[in-house]
Amino acid sequence: MDAMKQEINVAELLTKYKEYVIIAVTVIISIMAAKYIYGKQMKEYDRLKGDIDIEQQKSDAIERIVNINNKIRDMKKLGWDTTEFDAISSRVGDLARKRGIKIQNVDPADKAVEPNYIRIPFKIRAEGRTEDVTKFIRDVETLPMLTRVQRISLEPARISDGTTPESDADNVLNVDITVMAYYFK
Repeated sequence: MDAMKQEINVAELLTKYKEYVIIAVTVIISIMAAKYIYGKQMKEYDRLKGDIDIEQQKSDAIERIVNINNKIRDMKKLGWDTTEFDAISSRVGDLARKRGIKIQNVDPADKAVEPNYIRIPFKIRAEGRTEDVTKFIRDVETLPMLTRVQRISLEPARISDGTTPESDADNVLNVDITVMAYYFK
């Protein structure tokens, strides 16, 4: 009788053991399937987020271009001959794109017409990495037209949470530059 009871207990244990193994395998397979599906969804989310970020950057760039064009239109209404400013701002824009600098604003000031030259001051508000900003300023100083950087103000760019980036890869600066351009008559 004891042998038979032991066989029944062993059989019950094996049955319970099989049930636990089946449950464990089912849980592991479920976790692996969920991870696979979640991974695919995260990749799609990252792709869509990247597309949205690119579109936002395009929108911001278009807004800056429209603001600059509106300022040039306003200058023309005030009697400015904007051909000089158009030429210098075009070259500065090309330099900024070459160096990866985001120009946020260009604000021309009153030009001064002297007997031998025209002096056009303007301010540039931009954002870029430290090395790129340094190269950009040097490029502005060495333009074929006579341009001089009169004043520079630098500050670390802020992340959306109001803090400054910590890594060198995110070493981004906001820069305000006052440039004086001279055109000889």
